[in-house]
Amino acid sequence: MTFFPVLTPPLVHLLDAVGDAIFTLDAAGYFTYANSTAAAMINLTPAEVLGKHLERDFPDAFSRRWPGESRRALELQRPVEYDAFSPSMSTWVRVHIVPTPEGLAVQLRDVTFVRRTESLQQLTARLNQASTPRQVGRVLLEQAVASAGAYMGALAAPSADGTSLELQEDVGYTPELRQRFARFSVDLDIPPCDAVRRGRAIFVSGDEFDRLYPGSMGVRAQQTRSLAALPLTVEGKLWGVLALSFEEARRFYPAEQEFLLSLVEQCSQAVGRTEAEAGRRTSQAQLRVMLEAAGIGHWELDSRTQNTWRSARHDAIFGYPDGHPDWTYTSFIEHVLPEDRERIVQTYESALARGLPWDFECRVRRADGEVRWIWGHGLSLTVQDQSQGHMLGLVQDITGRKQVEEELRAQAEILATVNRIGQTLSAELELSALVQAVTDAGVELTGAQFGAFFYNTTDRNKETHTLYALSGVPREAFAGYPLPRTTAIFGPTFRGEGVIRVDDVTQDARYGQNAPHHGMPQGHLAVRSYLAVPVIARSGEVLGGLFFGHEEAGIFTERAENVTLGLAAQTAVALDNARLYQQLQDSHSELEGRVEERTEQLKAQATELQRSNQELEQFAYIASHDLQAPIRAVTSFAGLLESRYGSQLDQRGQKYLSQIVTSGLHMKRLVDDLLAFSRIHTTQHSLEPTDTQAVFKEVAGRLSEDGEMHAHQITSDPLPLVLADAPQLDQLLQNLMSNALKYRREDVVAHVHVSARRDGNMWRFAVQDNGIGIEPQYHSRIFEIFQRLHGQEQYQGTGIGLAVCKKIVERHGGRIWLESTFGQGTTFFFTLRAV
Repeated sequence: MTFFPVLTPPLVHLLDAVGDAIFTLDAAGYFTYANSTAAAMINLTPAEVLGKHLERDFPDAFSRRWPGESRRALELQRPVEYDAFSPSMSTWVRVHIVPTPEGLAVQLRDVTFVRRTESLQQLTARLNQASTPRQVGRVLLEQAVASAGAYMGALAAPSADGTSLELQEDVGYTPELRQRFARFSVDLDIPPCDAVRRGRAIFVSGDEFDRLYPGSMGVRAQQTRSLAALPLTVEGKLWGVLALSFEEARRFYPAEQEFLLSLVEQCSQAVGRTEAEAGRRTSQAQLRVMLEAAGIGHWELDSRTQNTWRSARHDAIFGYPDGHPDWTYTSFIEHVLPEDRERIVQTYESALARGLPWDFECRVRRADGEVRWIWGHGLSLTVQDQSQGHMLGLVQDITGRKQVEEELRAQAEILATVNRIGQTLSAELELSALVQAVTDAGVELTGAQFGAFFYNTTDRNKETHTLYALSGVPREAFAGYPLPRTTAIFGPTFRGEGVIRVDDVTQDARYGQNAPHHGMPQGHLAVRSYLAVPVIARSGEVLGGLFFGHEEAGIFTERAENVTLGLAAQTAVALDNARLYQQLQDSHSELEGRVEERTEQLKAQATELQRSNQELEQFAYIASHDLQAPIRAVTSFAGLLESRYGSQLDQRGQKYLSQIVTSGLHMKRLVDDLLAFSRIHTTQHSLEPTDTQAVFKEVAGRLSEDGEMHAHQITSDPLPLVLADAPQLDQLLQNLMSNALKYRREDVVAHVHVSARRDGNMWRFAVQDNGIGIEPQYHSRIFEIFQRLHGQEQYQGTGIGLAVCKKIVERHGGRIWLESTFGQGTTFFFTLRAV
């Protein structure tokens, strides 16, 4: 690199604008020049730096590698470049040392972002491969030690009882340290334990380390001057603590703390993932971004004479490592690609006319024909008489950065596509739509001209068929050809043996080995680039294969292969889900068919039962009605016999006659009750708002006038309006209240109380008595027709009254039940719809 003996102010201005730290040292190590960026690193001005000795005056300003690397550059008399951590700035720098006749020229470029970006990408890539929490911990430790510049590190996990920490992994620990920290109490006075107790990261350095943790001086390694302790939590619980040790007194700036915390956060998420997946491995394509730092060249132009001076790097950027004999502005423009030339000329001329600096990026064609991206910066100076112009400029090869930007853009597009495809595959359960989406996505991701997905399906008869989906070509293009056979080219994919990626399949040894075509069938689409990936289920079953082609050679890259592998893995999961969904749909269809068939059977049975019930009710009504006349005749004639001839009968005859009368009356009551039971459905009225209180009063009045009733009390709470058939409501209360009075206890005045309480859109009624009660085993049977708990000699009745009550309540859309304490009384409940 050529240097001016004396740097002019404009050149100094340009070097200050570079952004990199640039300085020169004489052979003894004294500063002879430093730009403003270099001086700021040691908190001085460029003028204050001159004459000072780098290693003696600023011992903390350089890394441990500087003495050896700088001596090597002097001894070998050739440039040396390396990356090192700057303790004074807490940043990573790329050090470029160039020997000069006077000593050394040094360029320092901050590559912290590049290093941390690479570290995060490497960490992400390695975490994607980790399948257990232990592997995640190892990855974190190795990556953190390397990216932070620590000389050793460890990962400890809490013991089962939470009182201790146990060493899990270490880097750089001596056997003595491993034994010392194999298991240690969380109460120790050291930063990792404090981080656990506080639940946050701890960063300590130098004297502060000794002051805050005096108890650590006898425990930690002697050369440790700084330490970072970062707890890892998974789902709110402590999983471990990362400890990084540094030999120098480190200043942990916020950016570095955030970087280390981001490493820990990524690993916390990875631990959660591996624990949740229980060892299941997720394979993803590893995407790398290569960042390349370009050199900076400078130039000077006399605009009057067009004479130029350029640094050696300037000429090397344009492809002239040995220099260009006659470089001019025209030479530069000729190297700019035609597509960018007009824009660059306008930028240059506009800035020149306004006396402003110019700044641009463009593409140039080097002397060897290679196209490179450059960044240019310049300004124009005018001497006092304005008769002469002078221009200074910088040029930098930024091809590496542009390649990284383009790579990142492509990666972002791929990730966006993969994310979109993943969402589609996870949501799509219809098989034909699913395989078409996969095939289309594969063509898009790989850059293929066309693609096919051959997949296996099983029908309801357990027979297997091979189907296919196409993308990039119409289906007619393959309609005349049979399905692929397990040839030397296709066989490995259909057998699940791995990926086949060929730049030119026609030159592959496996091509053309099988009859009858010995290659492509006549009229087949031209294929040179070939990529095939098997789709394999978790069970190991080969579900099919993804095939992609292009008529040009060398189309499919390693990245396309990796992306297709990820697509095949997603596809296998989606196909498994689609199969399960189809099986579920088939089961549902079969079940629905059975349910529909059974429903029809039940409908027919219900119709038949309804018809039978109607006939039975009609029969009961007719029979009851027709029986009334003969029963009246029997009882009437029995009464005539008793009145006219009773005195002529002996005692036995009078007994028989009495039994005829009694039986006739019982038969009459039975027929009356049967007639009432049958009339519930045959003579019903519409449900209308009915005043329950009025119905109650009418029933209570009739019961009070009944001379056969013993002494009793009938009371009620205020009763509501309900939707009811008024005559049937009357019969319901009549039956329940008369039963309550009939089944009374001896020597106890019968008491019946009727109340109601709102329950949603229903009213719940209660008819409570203090009678003999009903034993629990009869609570459900009592509503069946003809069910009696007592003989006629104890309590007269037909066993039909409560069955009538149940039928009335059900006809009103309610229900009836009872609660009873034997020997103390019974409460009958029923519900009716509110108005």
